[in-house]
Amino acid sequence: MSPVALSTAAAHAAPYIAKFTTGTVVSCTISNLAPLTTYFFRITAVAAYTNVESAFNLDGNGRDVEVSTFVPLSQDITPTSSAVHGFPSAFTLISNSNGFNPAVDQPEIIFRITASTPVAVSLFIGAVGAESYSSIISMAQVARTTDEYAATIPPELYTLMIGQLHYRIFATDPAGDIADTEDALMQISNETGPNTRLDGNGKYQLVHHYPAWGMVGVDFSHIVPVYRPSTIAIRQHSSSEFSCKANEQYIDTSQSGIHPIVAFDFTADGLSASAFNGQVSVTLAYPNISSSIDPLRLKIFYRDQTGAWRLIGGKVDAVHHTVTASTSHFSLYAIFEATVNANFARAREVFITPATVDGCNDVANFGTDASRVEIYDMRGHQVFCANGDGFSPIQWTGRDASGKVVESGGYIAKVKDSSSSVSYQAIIVAK
Repeated sequence: MSPVALSTAAAHAAPYIAKFTTGTVVSCTISNLAPLTTYFFRITAVAAYTNVESAFNLDGNGRDVEVSTFVPLSQDITPTSSAVHGFPSAFTLISNSNGFNPAVDQPEIIFRITASTPVAVSLFIGAVGAESYSSIISMAQVARTTDEYAATIPPELYTLMIGQLHYRIFATDPAGDIADTEDALMQISNETGPNTRLDGNGKYQLVHHYPAWGMVGVDFSHIVPVYRPSTIAIRQHSSSEFSCKANEQYIDTSQSGIHPIVAFDFTADGLSASAFNGQVSVTLAYPNISSSIDPLRLKIFYRDQTGAWRLIGGKVDAVHHTVTASTSHFSLYAIFEATVNANFARAREVFITPATVDGCNDVANFGTDASRVEIYDMRGHQVFCANGDGFSPIQWTGRDASGKVVESGGYIAKVKDSSSSVSYQAIIVAK
């Protein structure tokens, strides 16, 4: 093999600046690369006996493979000493000192830099939770002053992420000497403001600043306005706060692990286990995921009071990174990768308590493979009937066609799946 490294600065002036042979190996380490620098690599293979060399490898776009180096946290890039008079002697953070909520705040960092000579100021920053700096941003001088510099944080570094974002400020004087701050932290949250209300159409979206991805939101348009909540609240949690059992029936932990991809808590009028008089559409958005995860198997689950995750289902929009499903209540929702057999038809719950709205066994959730569900009492009278849409489960809330909670006792569910096969199961209702 013949790996070749080329810095970005030299890329326009020369084809390659280094070449060496690694021997008969399938991997090698190239050291002494500069931090925050882009390198281009070409690799060829040489036949051992004929000495015939292959063509250069190319990336998916037909270009040389491009690799950018990062800067580990707490690592100085250059010495901070300088003999230039008037070199920056103080850095003062004057905005966003504790953190920000991208749903309501403008993600901007402003520093006041004490210096009597012109300086170039750069912001080194990494994605939320990252252990290295992956981006460098030029900080612009604030027009109203001569010593304040501001930079807007790129949305791809924090959108749909919860945790700490690391950053560091570097100032360079005309002689090329550098002064810098210590590593700093900013806490990122993502939640609605107080007393958030639905719009006139019964909808709300949790705003973010990354246009390539869809937004988290709710849609009450199918519920009569008088039955809609006055206020709602949506709060994103760190995925590490929650986990599922390794043998969870409908969650595949082989690729994404036991933690959800994202988790959001939904409340209405201050109640976390709110039940509605009808179906509400809930949309969750998710950040970039590993290529080993199948996005078409991402499903929405809710956590009941026992800590178990119950499958709701959902329709995936892999282009805009969203999963949308219907539900009759608010809860803690999360996205997991579902097992391949998650499109079952029968209900997981065989015992429900619809009159007790506590988030535990309030409804019977039939699988997304159920195309039609009919519920009958022991006298053979039909009390419920619904058709499935293929992506959200049919839910029976223990109520009849008039909306009243049915009497306690046994009921029979007739379930037809997408292949038109019919099965029956018993469901017990206790008020």
